[in-house]
Amino acid sequence: MSTSAASSSSSSASPDFVNVCDKELDINDFHDVYDKVRPLSAHWEQIAISLRLRIDTIKEIQAINFSGKALSCLSKVLEHWLKKEYDYERYGVPCWRRVCVAVKGGGDPALAEDIARTHLHSSKETFDYEKGLGGKQQYLQDEFKMLIQLTEESFKSGDLPDIINYLQTQTMSFGPNKKTAKEIREEFEHISTIPELFAVLQDKYVSWFDYTLMKKLVGVFLPKIHLLKMTWTSYEEKLKDYFVNSSNGSDHN
Repeated sequence: MSTSAASSSSSSASPDFVNVCDKELDINDFHDVYDKVRPLSAHWEQIAISLRLRIDTIKEIQAINFSGKALSCLSKVLEHWLKKEYDYERYGVPCWRRVCVAVKGGGDPALAEDIARTHLHSSKETFDYEKGLGGKQQYLQDEFKMLIQLTEESFKSGDLPDIINYLQTQTMSFGPNKKTAKEIREEFEHISTIPELFAVLQDKYVSWFDYTLMKKLVGVFLPKIHLLKMTWTSYEEKLKDYFVNSSNGSDHN
């Protein structure tokens, strides 16, 4: 979480919930989360999708059906999510920011904003985490994952053809040296969804210290989302500071 984003407002949440607490939740937080989202129980399937539960898991809940009781289905969704029974390494650990995104996706942006306002990410939490046992490198890696999530969620499915075309025509500027331009173009040919695209990008083309391609995509396709651009810029500044301090021997991670 960007410190500047976290401290930008103490009374309201940003449209993308970037200033909402991203401290990890677990099954012990079940009742707190359940009490907040239960008004949307009728939309439990959409919430499950927003929380990135696996399709097989959602189908299992549908099959059991709990005698058609939506609250029971929602309860099961939250249980799976809080136990991290999904690809949390890709989509991030359970946190209140993800709850807000899911509630908004479930059709109640007002409730999402209400939840966000009561779970804002404090600057002190960011500072303590950054300077704590995890170390600054771990902090940067976690922030990078969060930024990747935000960026992926900002793209629409209709953007995909243009993004693929852009990537296929820019192969010489970002492709690994061991791959030819033709190999890189072919790698993107069969991608059909934004999540698939981001999986390939994260696996082969971007990392927490090499993210130029991601910044280019944001600049080209999401120029009006100023908060996202500012958050990437803030991350870039932190990364520069990290490497400067590392080269001076002041960071031992």
